[in-house]
Amino acid sequence: MLANPFAPNYGDNATASDYRRFMESGTPYLVLKLDTTDPIEIGDFVASFTALASQYEKFIRAHHPDLAPDVSIYVKEVRAGCIEAEFIPWAIMGVATLIGVMDKILILEDFIKRWGKRLSPYWSGEGRDEEATKSDISDWMGQVASIAKDPDASARLSCVTYEKDERKERLALEFDTTQARNALDGLRRHKKALEHVGGADYEKVLMVFQQSNTKDAAPGKRTSERVVINKITSKDLPLIYVSDVAAERIKFEIREASDNIYRKGFWVDVNVETRPNGTPIAFRITGYHGMASLDNED
Repeated sequence: MLANPFAPNYGDNATASDYRRFMESGTPYLVLKLDTTDPIEIGDFVASFTALASQYEKFIRAHHPDLAPDVSIYVKEVRAGCIEAEFIPWAIMGVATLIGVMDKILILEDFIKRWGKRLSPYWSGEGRDEEATKSDISDWMGQVASIAKDPDASARLSCVTYEKDERKERLALEFDTTQARNALDGLRRHKKALEHVGGADYEKVLMVFQQSNTKDAAPGKRTSERVVINKITSKDLPLIYVSDVAAERIKFEIREASDNIYRKGFWVDVNVETRPNGTPIAFRITGYHGMASLDNED
């Protein structure tokens, strides 16, 4: 559950005194600070905080499923050119008897490191996180929008503790206007590529496996499989199944056929994911037309 970023949200089990006790306990928490030149649009203001909370919740569910992912957002300071918000992981406070302070710090530092690692490819406008979902991209666009629209701004995410009334910043990552603008452009292109599931760029081209996997594939997500489509490029690229029919037929052949899968070709329709410079980086299979024995192909 995401808290209202405009006012403290104490949740079902928290009170104002809980907040004070939390701060006095030395339990770590996250701080997002936005330094801007121009006023922030209200929609971008809200998105900056709620998108980060969404990413934190996904992180906890994926890497610490024994912990509840809820966070409460407190806007601590709003002044000219600066907004600072605290992200209080109440679940971490609630398991204080099970997890030591250093372990809590490591959890939040790990989140910051992963956050930076996944976003950093977009800072140049050229890279991308190949594991990103449309939901991830929407979150990240929300996180960078307010900085991208400002002529001279920055955002800083840090892990903070209070020890004997002294504020200590354990780990921090920061990005500025130039990086945010590059990222926003790159994220828009990546989102468009993920949404591009319509007509094929190439119809009935021969695909050959270089690396296969018997496991079912999640529709629209990059697999560990790699294939070559010589009509497009001689380089083997990751495979993404868009068509359920194609996935079922191809996976059946991989799992059940008695002969060598690497001596077979598959006639498919394909979208090609590319970098901004046009270099192919993945094949998205949108249709299936049958198999061919490579021994019989010219």
